[in-house]
Amino acid sequence: LVEAISQDSTWLGETLDTVGKYDPFTGRLLELYRRQQERGGEAQKLHLGMHRSDYMLHHEKDGTMGIQQVELNTIASSFAGLSTEVSELHKYMLSRNPPPVLGSIPSNSSVTGLAHALTVAHEAYFKIRPAAEGIESCDVKVLFVVQPGERNR
Repeated sequence: LVEAISQDSTWLGETLDTVGKYDPFTGRLLELYRRQQERGGEAQKLHLGMHRSDYMLHHEKDGTMGIQQVELNTIASSFAGLSTEVSELHKYMLSRNPPPVLGSIPSNSSVTGLAHALTVAHEAYFKIRPAAEGIESCDVKVLFVVQPGERNR
C-alpha cells in the first residue's frame, strides 16, 4: 500500500498540499518530490521501504482488548535498534513481576532485519547497474544521517 501510494503523484499532491502549508518538513518533502516529477520522475526503479509501525492497546466495545496501528512511519527507522532493547526491558520486567494474563514477550530482531535489508538492497542495486559505469559495489556506501541533538539513536 505504501509503495502504491508513493507512486501516485496526483493523489500525493492533492492529499499533502494542505499539510505542507502548515508543516515545513512535509512541505519541503513535497517540494522535492514535485521537482523530481518535473524532471521526469524517479531516477531508478529500485526501492527499499523501511517502515516502522506503532501500535497501542485498544478497548473494544465488547470489553475485549485488541491492538490497533496508530502510526506507520516511513522516515525514521532508527527505532530498529531501540525496539530490540525495549523488548529485552519488557522481558526483564515480566520476569520480576509476571502479570496473570500476559504471555511471553517475543524476541525482537528488527536491527538484524534492518541490516539485512540494506545488504540485500545493495546487492540488488548492483545487479541492475550497467557494468559500463565502472562503479564497483565497494565504492558505494550506506549513509545514516543523525541530526545534532537527536534522541532516537
